[in-house]
Amino acid sequence: MAKQAVGPVVRHLEKGVLAAAAAIFLFVVATYGVVSPNKVALESDEPVGPTGVDSKLRDAAERLVQRLQTAKPKEQEVQDPLPDIQLAGDPLELAKVPPELPRAVMYAPVPPELKGGDQIDRRPLIQVAATEKPQVGPSGRSGAYLPPPEPFTSSSTSGGQTEASLRDINWVTIHALFNREEQERRAQEAGWDPSSWKALFLGLEVQRREQRPDGSFTDWQAIDPVTRRLPPQYPAPKVIDGAVRPEDRQEVVAFKDLISKDENQLALMRPLFPQTAYGDQWEYPKLGSNDVLVMDCDYQQPDCKCRYPECSGAADTSQLDVAGLLDDAKNAIADCKLDKAKGLLDKARDLITKDAYNQPGKVSRQQRELDDLGKDLEKARATCAEQKPAGRSPVQVLWAHDDTLEGGRTYQYRVRPRIFNQYCGKPALLENAKDAEQVELDGPWSEPSDLVTVPEDTHFFVKSSRAERREVTVQVFKWYRGQWLDDSFSVSVGEPVGKESRVKVPPNGDRIPVLFETGARIVDIDFRRPYRTRSRRGNKLGPMGQTTALVYVDASGRLHERLEAVDDGSEAYRDMKSRVWKP
Repeated sequence: MAKQAVGPVVRHLEKGVLAAAAAIFLFVVATYGVVSPNKVALESDEPVGPTGVDSKLRDAAERLVQRLQTAKPKEQEVQDPLPDIQLAGDPLELAKVPPELPRAVMYAPVPPELKGGDQIDRRPLIQVAATEKPQVGPSGRSGAYLPPPEPFTSSSTSGGQTEASLRDINWVTIHALFNREEQERRAQEAGWDPSSWKALFLGLEVQRREQRPDGSFTDWQAIDPVTRRLPPQYPAPKVIDGAVRPEDRQEVVAFKDLISKDENQLALMRPLFPQTAYGDQWEYPKLGSNDVLVMDCDYQQPDCKCRYPECSGAADTSQLDVAGLLDDAKNAIADCKLDKAKGLLDKARDLITKDAYNQPGKVSRQQRELDDLGKDLEKARATCAEQKPAGRSPVQVLWAHDDTLEGGRTYQYRVRPRIFNQYCGKPALLENAKDAEQVELDGPWSEPSDLVTVPEDTHFFVKSSRAERREVTVQVFKWYRGQWLDDSFSVSVGEPVGKESRVKVPPNGDRIPVLFETGARIVDIDFRRPYRTRSRRGNKLGPMGQTTALVYVDASGRLHERLEAVDDGSEAYRDMKSRVWKP
């Protein structure tokens, strides 16, 4: 192809056209590809970018919140749909039913929990009253049968007395008086009808703390009291839209019916202590004028009986002869403790039968006394029945048993009562409908009890020492199955005092492992501690000598010292050796 010449004008014109086209292209991209997509048009058709949108949304939200806070509902007059029913003495007059015709009138009674009146007012929950300062005692160390507790629905309370359920325990009973009269007065003042409202107890909640060596205390810790009855599982009603499901309501009613039974109320308020095989016997707390037996009668009408071991003669009477049993039976009859009197007379009868051939003359006189007391017992049944207390006790005692104490430690307790919420599952009666989900109402915590120190169930003494081996021999005494056992151990600095050892145990002398731990640990041993003896009167000192001193820290963190020379001649050491069980 032949080349053609292009003039300068044409060349510059093409460049201008290209530049104009590029400028138009960039304008279109910037306008429709960058700016416009990030803007919106509001009701005023004014395009607004991202920052403007956020600002306008925030302003609109603040105006809406302000309108909601200051808004007032429109007043509307609600017309009573049944105005004539409230005015008419007989609602069936509206239906023109002749009064001489027989008819049945359906009506909705006012709930019995409320006092009279046509309007059911919603009320708050009743505040639970506090107990008095709790008392500690009785206490002791026993071998107790601790099988799994029986459920409330079971009639058995004496099963599980097997070797596997027998355990050595240190125990204490914590009890406190609750003013039931004050609690029911609070219900009356709150508008609840006292004739249908009564306190239903769910037990006593107990917390414990331990005193440290410096006199301070640990934090309060909840304890799980020992019991022979397993309380029923709590229902869990849910309030939805101001109402409770029918199945939840039925569960609450069944729970209330179960705990309302008199024997179950007694089991919750005053649970019986486990049966013991040896050691200290539990006795119910004696409260002076506030007699526990009278309190029990509130829940045992019409036949009031004593349910405690000492009332039935089940307490330890092994040291009593026939004369002692008859004297105790006579006193029990006078005090209207008829079950105890019968138990004592039965034991006296067994002893008289066994000894009849050895002392016939004496037995004959005691037999006549036994027969006379049997007649007095029958007469007392009618007399004591007439002496049953009229009315109800204004106070009730609540108690719990702690069987988790460690020997040698000092404790303090506080308690609070737990009462069934009578309005559980009844949201329509309460100011706060959610309160109907609560099963129990807790009172305030009581003031702390007095201190109680548990006697040690292990003791040890320095028996001998060997300076060349930097060790001492200690003799450890352990309370086991109602008897004191002993064994010897060699210990050095930093080691614990006592460990597991196989020894013969009661009652048959079987050799089994027994834990002789004392909780003590050796801190230092001085094999040349100077000392001087002192006379019994304390006014004369003996010659200077040397002995071994053992410094240790006990389980509570307290520092102690024992001297070999002192332990060897101490009365406490001789007493412990004399009490050791011999197979």
